[in-house]
Amino acid sequence: MNLITFWDKRIERESETAAWNTLRKLKSHKNKVAKFDASVELEAVDLDWLERFETFMLSTGNKQNTIASTMSSLKSTLQQACDRELIAKNPFKKYKIRKAPTFERALLIEDVKKIEELVGKNVYVDAWLFSFYCAGIRIGDICRLYKENVLGGKIEYRMHKNKKRVSLPLNPKAREIADRYLKDGTDRRRLFPLIADHIQRDEEGRQIKSATSRGNDAFKDVKDELGIEHMSWHAARAAFATYMVRKGTDIDTIRQLLKHSSVVTTQEYLASRSDDQLGDIVSDAMDF
Repeated sequence: MNLITFWDKRIERESETAAWNTLRKLKSHKNKVAKFDASVELEAVDLDWLERFETFMLSTGNKQNTIASTMSSLKSTLQQACDRELIAKNPFKKYKIRKAPTFERALLIEDVKKIEELVGKNVYVDAWLFSFYCAGIRIGDICRLYKENVLGGKIEYRMHKNKKRVSLPLNPKAREIADRYLKDGTDRRRLFPLIADHIQRDEEGRQIKSATSRGNDAFKDVKDELGIEHMSWHAARAAFATYMVRKGTDIDTIRQLLKHSSVVTTQEYLASRSDDQLGDIVSDAMDF
């Protein structure tokens, strides 16, 4: 069977269950493969083909982590073909996906305190702080929250990425933000006015992507105003994890709070810190 044909069938199979962003990436990665070799058969994909495909992506300007992401999609697609006995073995057993190390200075609690001075400035700052206060809620889940997810001083919702249930008490700062949006006098069902109430799945994905982009644009102004190095939706999650480390929280507790399936994921998550960031953590630990 042709690889692209099989990939299209995979997208069709997963169109009702996979996250919108996951489907978007699968389609994008498939198009890269098609641009390189649209006629390749499943059984013709071997180590040599994979290496030539990597070289092709490098020659067309793809960065190493973009290549790694594409290769991960290709690997999982070929594994599905292997599971269906369309190919004898997955050629990725002989190929190593290489990621470039990324070092990002996570926001410290001192930076978060500066951002707190802007609470109420706009919905993006409020939603960012709410994410930090609530164990780093992902932007997609922030957008999907309904007012009924906040009840009795707690927030309860199911994560879109892995369907895990989250139930957390709201600290006073999170409750203040939630109350302001709960009592804003509108008939909106969403907690934050970031996406519409009643939308189809594909439109929901597009609106979340748009809200993410608008928020990141707003955060550029916050960075300039406050003089902080980095701010994005994901930075709230990373800042929460870093803060918990600095408070001496053990890594398995952090894993549970972030809802990672494996402590290895949490270790990788916390490992991506600059030397200055690691130095700050050590300095805090030695302050006794």
